[in-house]
Amino acid sequence: MLLNVDKNSKNVSLKKIRNNELLYLMSCSSSLPGADRTICNVLIDEMKNIIHVYDDLRHCSTSIFKELDQTLIIEMMSLLGVEYGRYRIVLYYAPILKNPFIREYELKSEKLITVNTEDLNELFYRKALNNESLEK
Repeated sequence: MLLNVDKNSKNVSLKKIRNNELLYLMSCSSSLPGADRTICNVLIDEMKNIIHVYDDLRHCSTSIFKELDQTLIIEMMSLLGVEYGRYRIVLYYAPILKNPFIREYELKSEKLITVNTEDLNELFYRKALNNESLEK
């Protein structure tokens, strides 16, 4: 039997963290040949309709910033059971020059844009600021 597999698939997987209904460990294929999977934490903010994604950069792969595209977002939202386009995506990772790197991924333009302070998630901001490990 031949399976129709999308060769552009990011092969996204999600695992709930410690019975927290809104916090996940996500992994996806890397675009770098021979690299490990990219892993990060995903947190759903249902009040603000934002999906927060934190990458601690401790994996032997490319960052979530490099991997994030429409295909990954569609796969992730499908696994989360949320409608594509209903949630915004905010990305966080370890400090660059002592400041956490945080951007919103704009779905329409597929570009990284500045995030409003009120849209930040306190847990992921603290993790990025202090270069903390992922929740597993």
